Parts: sequence; C-alpha cells; structure tokens
Amino acid sequence: MGENNILMWVGVGVLAVALVVGVVFLIMPKDQYITAQGIKIWKLPKEAENVQINYSQEAKVAQLAREGRLFLFEGVNVGGGVNMTIAENAARTQALGKIAEFLNAKVETFRKVVEGQLQSVQTNSGNEENNQQLVEAAVSAYKGITKVMAEAIVSGALKYASWEVRKGNVVELHVLYFYDPTNLLSILESQALVSDSVKKLGKQGVDFFKALNSVLDEASKGTPLAGE
Repeated sequence: MGENNILMWVGVGVLAVALVVGVVFLIMPKDQYITAQGIKIWKLPKEAENVQINYSQEAKVAQLAREGRLFLFEGVNVGGGVNMTIAENAARTQALGKIAEFLNAKVETFRKVVEGQLQSVQTNSGNEENNQQLVEAAVSAYKGITKVMAEAIVSGALKYASWEVRKGNVVELHVLYFYDPTNLLSILESQALVSDSVKKLGKQGVDFFKALNSVLDEASKGTPLAGE
C-alpha cells in the first residue's frame, strides 16, 4: 500500500470520527432556558416540555433583570391525570407562599434598618417627646406594611412561564412567577396610614422608602441564575 493510500485512509478515519462526534453532539439534549428579550433568567430541566411564556410581561421581566431587581419564584404540582386547572392553582399557591416568605423576611430586615436610623436620630435629638413620636410613627408604618402585605403579594406577583416534566405516568407542572418590587412601594405610598407616618419620619431624617429600597437592592445582589 502506497504512502498516498495510507494518508487517504487516515484522512477517512479522522473524518469518520469527526462525523460521529458531530452527530452525538447534535442529538444530545441542549440546555434550555426561560428568557426575556434574550436574557437568560431560568434554566429548565432537559425533560421540560410544553413550555409557555407570558410574552405580555416580557419587557417588564427584562427590565427588572437589567436593573438587578428580578425576583423569581417557582411553584410545582406533582400528579398523574390531575385536572390542569387544579394543578395550576396548586402550583400558583406554592409560588405565592414563597413570595410571602421572601417579603416577610425583607420587611423584617427593613425593620432593623429603620430602627438603626431611629436610634441615630433619637441620639442626636435628645428630646424625649420627639423620640416617642418617632417610635409611634415607625410602629404605624410597620402596621401599614403588614396590612397591605396580602394585597401586595397578589397584585405584585405575576406569572411569566410554565412547563411540564413527565416522569412515567406522573406529570410535574411548574409555574414561574416574578415579583415586581415597585408594586409594593406604590401600594404602600397609596395607603394613608403609611403615608402620614412616613411624612412624620421624613421630617425627622428617617427616609422610610429609601430604607426599603436599600433592602430590596441588597436582596438582589449576587443572585445566581436560578435553576442552575
């Protein structure tokens, strides 16, 4: 066998290996993501099917993602042959529960931030009557937050996507909700109880909404791509 023939067969062998590798690469399941205007926001399992996106909210989701204020919450319902409406409601309830837990934790952190501001103002004031008014205003503001929390959870939580994962006869329905923090702020600002208390605090150098914003901003720092 001549040298040219050997080189030819070596080339054929290399080409065959390359083709096999290429075919394997093509048939391998590729990573799937939920996206918003090209931004990857949630990694899907490779078995995900029937993926649905609420495109009416895509611009808002993308905006929050760019601002670093996109908070995502997944709800899951596991069942076989369950009515899809029932499954959807169950998954939604789970997602809203996670949102409630998140908001309650943020409000607790926020309470500590405002208390720190109050202590600073009270120390500088030295006026006992003025200090008492500050405490009363802060308590009223906290009560206002608690009062509107349920409304804020429902109106601020919006569904962006859903998908199914089939495991034998079992179907997992996944829903993905996002929470718009600006909704909470706008609801709080519209409440007379909160608004009056905030004005009193503001006159004494306690910036109520700045503190709440700082807590939400801190919550979004270093958040990895969900689902990874």
